[in-house]
Amino acid sequence: MNGNTNGTNGTNGSTNGGTKHLDDLDHVLVGAGFGGTLMLWRLRELGFRAHLIESTDRTGGVWSSNHYPGARVDSDVPTFEFSDPKLWKDWKWTERHPGQPEILTYFDYVREKLKLDDDISYNTTINSATWDETTKHWTLGSEEGSTFRARNVVWCIGYFTKRVYPNIPGLEKFKGPVLHPGAWPLDAVDVEGKRVGIIGTGASAVQIIQQVAPKVKSLTVFQRTPNTALPMVQRKLPPSGHDKSTYEAAFSRLLQTNSGFLYSSVDKSALDDTAEERDRFFDSLFAEGGFSFYLGNYRDLLTNLESNHLAYDYWRRSVWKRINDPALAAKLAPLEPMHSFGAKRPCLEQGYYEVFNQDNVKLVDLLEDPITRVTEDGVETASGLKELDILITATGYDAVIGSYRDLHVTGKDGKSLFHDRWAQGSVYTYLGLITSGFPNSFYIFGPQARLCSVSSYAGALLDLFKIMREKGYDSVESTPEADQEYNDRVVAAGDATVLGIGAGWFFGTNIPGKNKEPQIYLAGIPAYKGLTDEEAAKGYPNMVFTKAEDTKA
Repeated sequence: MNGNTNGTNGTNGSTNGGTKHLDDLDHVLVGAGFGGTLMLWRLRELGFRAHLIESTDRTGGVWSSNHYPGARVDSDVPTFEFSDPKLWKDWKWTERHPGQPEILTYFDYVREKLKLDDDISYNTTINSATWDETTKHWTLGSEEGSTFRARNVVWCIGYFTKRVYPNIPGLEKFKGPVLHPGAWPLDAVDVEGKRVGIIGTGASAVQIIQQVAPKVKSLTVFQRTPNTALPMVQRKLPPSGHDKSTYEAAFSRLLQTNSGFLYSSVDKSALDDTAEERDRFFDSLFAEGGFSFYLGNYRDLLTNLESNHLAYDYWRRSVWKRINDPALAAKLAPLEPMHSFGAKRPCLEQGYYEVFNQDNVKLVDLLEDPITRVTEDGVETASGLKELDILITATGYDAVIGSYRDLHVTGKDGKSLFHDRWAQGSVYTYLGLITSGFPNSFYIFGPQARLCSVSSYAGALLDLFKIMREKGYDSVESTPEADQEYNDRVVAAGDATVLGIGAGWFFGTNIPGKNKEPQIYLAGIPAYKGLTDEEAAKGYPNMVFTKAEDTKA
């Protein structure tokens, strides 16, 4: 199919199978999560020829591949939904923190309401993108043999697509299922009465452990670093629908808080209060649940190590109260923190710590009893063999830039995005939206961006696309100097926090050999939005535009 269109904007043809060859598109979007879905809708409204490509069989982003038991979002309603009234006015969530099945149902609702399917190719995995400097177009290729040619490509692939598996001798020899949360089978895995082992205690692991512990014969949890999990305080929402009178104000507020959530820190230091006053305040945050304790805490929680340790100590004491065995409590919540509180993003739990009071659950501290190998029958540690029927490797992701590791993106002069531009381990983008040397290649929730409302990214890119159309520009890229300056800004923002102390994926240190630097911009939403707004207001001084009749505008 070469340039055929359905109506004004839609691409013609089946969306669910067979190879495609689409030419003369304005925009190709890769990844059908929040970013890709929103961009497809907005671009079509503006009259652009846009097409969305998704590797799975449905919209939903990371939620379309995470089928593991207990999968649930840690964002509160309405943070985790589209901000346009057309998409929330008639939708009814059933829980404060929706589960994965409900999230997928929401994406189905959005897709059907906006009639997006004609412009989506499912079951299509993009593995290459090549820029043609002569024609000013990108050509994208898929594993299945499809090709897509477009003026612009927008990468909406998210932060958690490159799964990490443990490098343990003998893993391939295990005779039972070896599962990863990000590649969980669609068919339910029967854990009833089985001996289950799980390596890792990150967010996915916490949710799985809570869910399977009551069903299994035995559960062995292999822990390297304890999770500083916080109480979710889940609650059901009324079947008639919850109050949405504050929705518009809430969505505006998401762009005003540093975190991009509906939490704001209090304007004082933890050191300003007495121990009794701090504990009363911490009690109130725990009672509120969600990310209150992480994002609604004292203003210096993430910038002052002493204040950070005070928060950690309160968290530790709260955990110790819930664990029957003091020695076990000290492993799940050590007296001295292994990293600054928040350096490894806390997850939300629902009875996680009580699980370890069950007789059928055992914790293996890998710092004391390391894994030596995997055998046919289980996991062997220094102390002996732990026999298992099912092994879960909840060992996380090569987050953020790792999502681009297996993509062969070739820009100007035949340079590779990942293996040349980012080869030294440092990420280079301008505002987390674009990279020099890779014209018309844009990111939504990309490297060095700030975690915030997807509408903010979409708005910045859509404004740029409209300017390019109005002025007849056929390509745009940032300057190398702008990339370097922004990289320095991102590093400085990270250095201003305590999050680099024992850091995890925020700084890339969960991956051996990965350069330690902030993967996202940590200065806060208002600061980030101020940068993107200023760039547009000044006429994009840090970007280079070209027209067909010249080389630079």
